Amino acid sequence: MIIFGWGKKGREVPLNPTQRLVMRYTYIHVFWLLTAAWGRQYHLATLTEQGWALRPVDDSEAAMMCGGEPPELSPWKQYSLPGALALLVVFTALSISLAG
Repeated sequence: MIIFGWGKKGREVPLNPTQRLVMRYTYIHVFWLLTAAWGRQYHLATLTEQGWALRPVDDSEAAMMCGGEPPELSPWKQYSLPGALALLVVFTALSISLAG
């Protein structure tokens, strides 16, 4: 059984039949429920005769391509694992202070 994992994922937004905005990010997870994601990068993928060509774009250019809002990750995907760890530290500190 896999308890934790990590890797890279991507999300695509079709702009037209030959172009897509691709967001790539790195993640780590525990039981696929608690996750942390970072390192978001945007690329413009253009279909050519040789396949998909990628060109890096910055956040503002990605926002312009998508009509003002680039694709984002949900707060749960970005911060659920660090949040759970922070709560664990707080509850542990409280239980130690209440016991002593």
